Amino acid sequence: MSTDVSTGSEGAIYSFEESAQPPDAPARRRWLQRLTWLLLIGLAALLWTAPQLAGRYFVKHAIEVHGDDDETVKIRIGEASLGWLSPVSLTDMTVYDLRGGALLQVGRITSELPLWQLVLDRTRPGRFIARHPQVCLSFTPDGSNAADVIRVITSNADAASFSQFALTVEGGQLLGPGIISNSPKRLENIFLDISDTRSEGRQLSFELTADIREQGELLPLEAAFEWTGSVTDDPLRSGKGTAAIKFAPLPLAALATRLQEWMPELDLHSGRVAGQMLAEWDFAESQKVRAQGTLTATDVRATVASAPEGTQEINWPSEVLTFDIDGDYSPDTDSLLLSKATLQSTPVTLNAHGGISDLRGVCHLDLRGELRYDLDQFVQNLAADYREHVQVRGLQTREFSIRGPLVTQIDGVAAYDLTQVAIEADLGWERADVFGVHSEQATFITRLIGGVLEIEPQHVPVSGGQFRGNPHVDLQVRPAQAEMPQGLVLENIELSPEMCHLWMKYLSPPLAEATRAEGRFSIALSETQVPLDNMAAGKMQGVLSVHSAEVRPGPFANQIIGLVSVIEGIVSGGRNVSAAAGDVWITMPEQEIAFHLTNGRMHHASLEFHTGPVIIRSTGSVGLDETLDLMIAVTLPDEWLKRPLLSDLFEGEIIRIPVVGTFDRPQFDRRGLADFGKRIAARATGGLLRKLFND
Repeated sequence: MSTDVSTGSEGAIYSFEESAQPPDAPARRRWLQRLTWLLLIGLAALLWTAPQLAGRYFVKHAIEVHGDDDETVKIRIGEASLGWLSPVSLTDMTVYDLRGGALLQVGRITSELPLWQLVLDRTRPGRFIARHPQVCLSFTPDGSNAADVIRVITSNADAASFSQFALTVEGGQLLGPGIISNSPKRLENIFLDISDTRSEGRQLSFELTADIREQGELLPLEAAFEWTGSVTDDPLRSGKGTAAIKFAPLPLAALATRLQEWMPELDLHSGRVAGQMLAEWDFAESQKVRAQGTLTATDVRATVASAPEGTQEINWPSEVLTFDIDGDYSPDTDSLLLSKATLQSTPVTLNAHGGISDLRGVCHLDLRGELRYDLDQFVQNLAADYREHVQVRGLQTREFSIRGPLVTQIDGVAAYDLTQVAIEADLGWERADVFGVHSEQATFITRLIGGVLEIEPQHVPVSGGQFRGNPHVDLQVRPAQAEMPQGLVLENIELSPEMCHLWMKYLSPPLAEATRAEGRFSIALSETQVPLDNMAAGKMQGVLSVHSAEVRPGPFANQIIGLVSVIEGIVSGGRNVSAAAGDVWITMPEQEIAFHLTNGRMHHASLEFHTGPVIIRSTGSVGLDETLDLMIAVTLPDEWLKRPLLSDLFEGEIIRIPVVGTFDRPQFDRRGLADFGKRIAARATGGLLRKLFND
């Protein structure tokens, strides 16, 4: 129905419905539709080209990642290839550390998934492939530049929480200081595959192969790691995991700096070490941990400064060290309970058990066990002059204990400090032959407390007698110094030619190079302070108690006997029959001889020895370099003075002969003999005249 409206004119009649729509409505509708399509097309074009635009922006401007402490990590990209349907590809990417240095440079990094999948599910980025990356690592007092960058990125609030991530590195390089020394190290040809999957739990794994460049050589390195556990837990302190490493023989030169800090006397010349190690832990169902491995050292050559005059050579053609550790680790208390810890090499076998608490703190040790050490290999590395005189077999600990903190804080920095560790061991050997002193089935206790090594003999039989001393060695001073408390050290020891050849000659020069020796002696010390690297700089004082001694003299004593024969000839006008027969022995009666060592010379008070009826006394000193400064005094025996006039004229006569030079080339001052001859002539003539006048 329509309604007509009159305006006063018949022809002016309009329809209300016809006037409701303007005549250009269809055109407007078409325009709006076109605009909508244009907007949609423009938006689609913008969305399609957004990755390219974003790529250009990232190339032009550095990406900045801000951490919690206003620390910023900058990332620059040389070229970015971004498209919704293609993988992400970034070229010449550089990640800078917090100090502005280049930490990581990557030639190209590419994703396996296309961009649209990465955007739709940021938690599952899939695998990325990095080709020819180079890492420049540097250490700081608080860690490293890499650790700083990782801390900033992971603390960023916008950082994605990945549930699945993988990374493959091809042809990578790592530059940086060595772990042991500060000398530059380089890893080349790095292939690394990392996978990190997180859902209800976490699975983390990586495999690494690389070459270590060392002095022009490429030495292979392999490592692997697998772990399953909770998403939020520390992989090394929870869950179940396995780690392994294997490396080719590496030069020991990298250890030289650290070893010289611990042993300043050591000069490492050459050597290599190879190894393989495996560690397993299961904290998901238990607290079990296990580690085992093998280290092989070859062609190790070094010298140890034993004294200012020379050095001791060390030569290890090959040495294999194996270890096997089983225990239980408690992450809550940060403690390790060892059920088994074994270490074995050619000279050493160690079996221990116990616990280590506060591993990340003071590392408090409480270990007990047994140790067996065969010194054969060690002896072979001694200087040739000493090697044949040191033989110890079956050295072992029947029980040892180690207690105390291994780490101390120095100015807020953790440092290893053995002075806080107390070590006690019940030691023994099956047989020892050391510089002519023989011992079998000996037992003694050693203690290392406060950096001082104490030795307490329990039962130490020595060459038919006993060792009674209680030496201790101060390891805190440089060089280490041995001291001996006052008291009896050697009791009722059997004399031997080897003792006379090696050390008794310094206390009793007439015994030098004796070819046969019988008798017993004891030694008591009142003061001993001897640096281990230089005995000549030490001080020693004591008493040599000769109970009895009878020896077949060596060259030095034979020359003294020859002078006695000359004196006998002067007195008697005949010849010494016993000396000419070459079967002369010298004896030493029971006596006590005071001695002291100072300035590298062993001084002795008057010692007495006899050759036939002749009493000979010696005083003076012998240098540890075998130089002589002696006074030999010969007392004429009564049986030489039985001829008429002799007893009256020469009774109590003492002939003194100074001796210098060395044991090999002694120099006897014969002026005393010449003076004695003149006195004989003068006294004999005077006595004869008196007798004639008296008659």
